[in-house]
Amino acid sequence: MANLRTLQDIQQVILNVAAFNKFIQYTLPNYAAFLTGKTIPYLCNGISSSVTLGAGGSAYVTDTFTIPLPYTTPSGSVPAVITFTNMSGVLSAPVVTTNGSGYGTFSPVTYQVPDPGNPGTGATVLVSPANQDQPYNYTPQQAGLLQFYLGLDYAQLGPMLLGSIGCNTATGVSIHAGAAGSGYVAGDTVIVTLAGMTGCRLTIPTVGALGVPTSISINIGGVGAAVASNCATTGGSGSGLYVDIASVGPYNWTTNTLAWVGYFD
Repeated sequence: MANLRTLQDIQQVILNVAAFNKFIQYTLPNYAAFLTGKTIPYLCNGISSSVTLGAGGSAYVTDTFTIPLPYTTPSGSVPAVITFTNMSGVLSAPVVTTNGSGYGTFSPVTYQVPDPGNPGTGATVLVSPANQDQPYNYTPQQAGLLQFYLGLDYAQLGPMLLGSIGCNTATGVSIHAGAAGSGYVAGDTVIVTLAGMTGCRLTIPTVGALGVPTSISINIGGVGAAVASNCATTGGSGSGLYVDIASVGPYNWTTNTLAWVGYFD
């Protein structure tokens, strides 16, 4: 069979590869930095964790209230929840226990706290959006996937192709003896600091007195991992947590690719 690949065809392939490499090495890491730099409430268009009590009202029976979703909310959105301290029917100290998703962008609004079926009345809080810029409205699960898989993989594609980092991921991590830190809350996530490693994120499932972590688990093993002791961490509500990386294994690109497929399918 005659060769039909022309000089122009071959040169166009080279140009295409150059454009592909530019996209991988510069555009994707830029988007990854954006994704991992935003909070999940921001990507979900939930409400801000900063709420201001306007009035405590009176005669309230309950102390936990759900902020109604707007009628424009996408399917699968999660309502936000605010919990108060209830002292003899007067509400105080509002805390956003669930930021929710699907609220879009909105101007700060005074929320009249209801007490359905009960005599409570008069309590108000000023509620603000976690994201006043763009209506992403991802669900928490989608936002987590974007940050933990797409963000990590996109950020590392270029360095992997360039051979700048290795492809081992952390598979076993423990709290370094005598260095659990303090001030953390259950559910906190922290990033492990180790030269040559990127994107190793840990979750703190449980804490004891004074917010001292009593357990940790691997959220993302990162890439470029190596067995190491007494590694510092950043992030979370507390400080002073150091960890040991006890074991590493190959970074499973296929698993994360399947996660992308499931997300876009």
